[in-house]
Amino acid sequence: MSLGVSDRAVFIAREQHLRTETHYMCRIPIADVTEVRIQKIRGSTIWIVSGLSFLVGVWALYTFFSVPIVVSPPQSSSRLVGFGLMFIVLGFSMPFANRGRRTLTIETKGKSYHWKPAIFDEKPKVNTLQEEFLWACRYVEVPTRRLDIVTKKEVDRFWKWFISYASLRSADEKPIRYRLKKLCAEIDVEISDCETTDRQLIITANFVKDLFPVVEQFIAGAPTMLGWKIAAFRPRSYLGETFQLDDETFETNRFFFIPYTDGFDLAIRLFVRRYENSEQVRAAAWSIVSTLLGEYDSMMKIRYYDFGDIEQADEDDLRQLSELPKYVDEFMRATAN
Repeated sequence: MSLGVSDRAVFIAREQHLRTETHYMCRIPIADVTEVRIQKIRGSTIWIVSGLSFLVGVWALYTFFSVPIVVSPPQSSSRLVGFGLMFIVLGFSMPFANRGRRTLTIETKGKSYHWKPAIFDEKPKVNTLQEEFLWACRYVEVPTRRLDIVTKKEVDRFWKWFISYASLRSADEKPIRYRLKKLCAEIDVEISDCETTDRQLIITANFVKDLFPVVEQFIAGAPTMLGWKIAAFRPRSYLGETFQLDDETFETNRFFFIPYTDGFDLAIRLFVRRYENSEQVRAAAWSIVSTLLGEYDSMMKIRYYDFGDIEQADEDDLRQLSELPKYVDEFMRATAN
């Protein structure tokens, strides 16, 4: 299967019959795409086909054992046995091979395009292709969803429970977190308390990009509630003169960055002055970036991060890390025009 994404269109391979070229690339303008989603393949078709294959195999073996050798020549009998065993194995293995199969759907204003991989295709390769295509679509701001992790019914059921639970002013994070993690173990929730304003419920993917569509799916189904604000992803936060990570304190003015871009994507190289370039310092630098930019922007608006040696950097190119949010916002505005 061939898939492609540009800043103007989505491309998907399509079959055409009774032609010299059996496949062609269908171009779908970005403006026409309303959603791209991945969802589990459900239904009874596989079970029906599997059952029929199994029955055909059993019938073939039954015929072999019930028909006398005089009537059925040895060569035909051996073929019949092989035929029967093949269909029994096929019928038995199909439900297992079908587990984890997913459909990629591209919804447009006038038509839906579906890609269902073959039942015995290599799942890791297929899943990687689907997920990379989904992320490429997200990068060009096409709406995406992951229905293979959490279904719409499960999301609606969660919010129905939350409406009744949240009526208590003493609503606690623990029951909400428990309910969420039953649906998706990797996502989390944070509640901010304030006596004078609405309480804020933040659903976070814990910086796991693959789960961003799941968080967005929860937010899309969230109700409007008096006394509550429901938001996706950890927001940007103000950074003081020092930053605490575990038991160590870091001075934020010792962290710098240099931006690199090809005009489309943004990469950031991080530098540290007068600190040993250890794993703890690197973790502090990443924590500062994620605090300044917030969860979504730090993962989606910067394509690549790495660390550099400040002794080899040009001082004129170095920027204080505290300036990163302003630079990212200006870059995104410039590339959008």
